[in-house]
Order: sequence, then structure tokens, then C-alpha cells
Amino acid sequence: MLAVVAVFTVYQVFMLSEQIIVRRDPASYVQFAVWLAEHGSLPIPQSLWAFGGADPALGFESPAFYAEGGAIVPQFMAGFPIVLTPGGWLAGASGILLTAPLLGACCVLAFAGLVARLVRPPAGRPPGRCCSPCACRCCGRPATP
Repeated sequence: MLAVVAVFTVYQVFMLSEQIIVRRDPASYVQFAVWLAEHGSLPIPQSLWAFGGADPALGFESPAFYAEGGAIVPQFMAGFPIVLTPGGWLAGASGILLTAPLLGACCVLAFAGLVARLVRPPAGRPPGRCCSPCACRCCGRPATP
């Protein structure tokens, strides 16, 4: 079980999706998490000075962010970016990118544990024997002596 989780983790880290330019949802989560890791709150100011001042061709809208009243507001809820943010505190943007595969590995481990628990027989009871001297509540059969 742990070998499967280890292989999954190594594969996911190796095939890491470094989507930084906002075209799809993962990139917007990364951008949102980077902002939260570095600044800790919303909204994101537009910072016209960083682009040389106001210009008619300059816009702050993108597929995942809205420009609203001098600020940039992310389109999505903050749940997943908040989960990614501790990776940014530890290792910057690359830490945020590594947090998602590690979170996936935890999910695979939890699922493998659930499957192992549901598939194998309970420990401590020999097969075919009931757990109580009266009628077995697990299977509905009468208890065997």
C-alpha cells in the first residue's frame, strides 16, 4: 500500500503541472495562493504604477480574476488556495506547486486505507466464527460455539 502511494507521489512530483499563466483553474489557484502566502489578505490592488501608470490598453481582467473598483478579485472561492498557502510559506511558489501532489498522495493513502479496511477480514476473529455468544449482529446468523 505504501509503495503505491510512494510511486504515485514520485510520479506526480515528476509530472508536476507548473501552470502559472492564468488560462485554466490550476493556474488561478496558484496565483491566488502566491498572493495569500506573501500578503495574507484580499483584495489585490491593481498597482498601476508597476506598469508605468494608467494606459487605455492596460486591463487587469483575466479568465480567473475580475477588476472591481481599483482591486483585482479572484473568481474562485479561497478554499484550495488557502490549503496551498502553507507550501508558499515554506518554499515560495515552488512549494505551492509541490503542495498539490503531496495533498494528492495523502488522499491516495486515505483511500488505500479505506479499501484495506473494507476488503480484508477483521483482525482478531478466526474466519467463520461470530464475535458474540448470542446472535451475531454483523451477519445475522446464530453464533457458533
